[in-house]
Amino acid sequence: MQEESKKIKTALEIAMEKVGNIVVDPAEVRRAELKKQAMTVMGEFLKDSQFDLKKKLQSLDFGIQDEKLFLAELSQVLLSNVQLPSSDEAKEWSERNLKTLTSLTTASISGQVAQALQLMDQYLKQKVHIEEQLKEQFQAALTQMEAQVGARLGGRVKLAPEASPEYVKRRNEIFARLDAQFNQALEQLKEYIASCLPH
Repeated sequence: MQEESKKIKTALEIAMEKVGNIVVDPAEVRRAELKKQAMTVMGEFLKDSQFDLKKKLQSLDFGIQDEKLFLAELSQVLLSNVQLPSSDEAKEWSERNLKTLTSLTTASISGQVAQALQLMDQYLKQKVHIEEQLKEQFQAALTQMEAQVGARLGGRVKLAPEASPEYVKRRNEIFARLDAQFNQALEQLKEYIASCLPH
């Protein structure tokens, strides 16, 4: 029993020696603290659509180096919030992030921001257009299905295209390709914007 205790102590001592040899970079610790603070500020930004980020930044007491690190972390968070929108509201959210990002940097990214917003508009319009075209394509088959179901049930039946498994499958395939194309274009714009931001 005493020998096992010595082994445990020895293993603990070895572990403590290894931990004792770890050198922590103070700059990395500070960066982690600033990242946490940036996430807190972003939480406020998320909750309040009227949140004035510039005013908040002015109220924070940073040295020049810390301010650069904080802005770099904040910029990365803002950029990560930019996604292909599923709705107009989601597009507005991405737009808010991009415009806030533009206001925080001295780099000229307004052209890429405009392209990203245009891409999002195009994406939403394409989805609507594809949905309309698919509904038209499936309408003939749907009318036939309505007649068959109506005959069985003894009345008039109205079916939505979304009720057809074939329609849903086709729409999902097309939307997956559309998403891949637009995501690739958006990611390229985001990569360029990221390269212009402070690191």
